[in-house]
Amino acid sequence: MSSDILTVEPPARPKPGSLDLSFRPGNGLGELEYLKAIACLESGQVMIGGKFKEINGIARTNLARLNTDGSVDLAFDSGSMERASDDTSPGMNEVLDLLPFDDRVAVGGDFALIHHRNVVEAASV
Repeated sequence: MSSDILTVEPPARPKPGSLDLSFRPGNGLGELEYLKAIACLESGQVMIGGKFKEINGIARTNLARLNTDGSVDLAFDSGSMERASDDTSPGMNEVLDLLPFDDRVAVGGDFALIHHRNVVEAASV
């Protein structure tokens, strides 16, 4: 009977600050669109918020959840985020901040409706 011990080396960890080549968000946002907030979730997914109409060719208005590989999570769609129809003030209609808790995110910004529900510039999704 052999007393050889099998040694398994853990995979090499990337150097801190190096580019994660497994995270591939594709084409990203459209022209003149931008991110204002990013939040990492316990699941490893990433919530992004800002001023945009789509990410990587998939319609998402100002809020999206990305999978761990950077692809858009098709299971998450906050619907249209918009200002109230009677709001005539000059605003940006954008997500300004994201605060993760558990596997949800508190969203703050310049919007009044999510899925046609009044949320007055703050919501939990």
